[in-house]
Amino acid sequence: MSALEGRVVVIAVGDPTARDVALACAAGGAVVVLVAVGEADVHAGEIAREVAAAGGRAAVFSGSLVSSRDRDALGEMLAELY
Repeated sequence: MSALEGRVVVIAVGDPTARDVALACAAGGAVVVLVAVGEADVHAGEIAREVAAAGGRAAVFSGSLVSSRDRDALGEMLAELY
């Protein structure tokens, strides 16, 4: 069993390594939550589809990790889903 099995990993899509990190974490058994704002939402959706196509689980959260309101909403989403 991988150290990531059963874990939830939150990844900011604005980072250029987000896709590779998301795919690696999902391959290790983690659920991947991609956080994006604006145009990055489209990219987050593409990454989530790639994760799912590879057999992993992913979700997209539209918001900014800089905003305290968005962070609170993300926390609520994570608590509800996982």
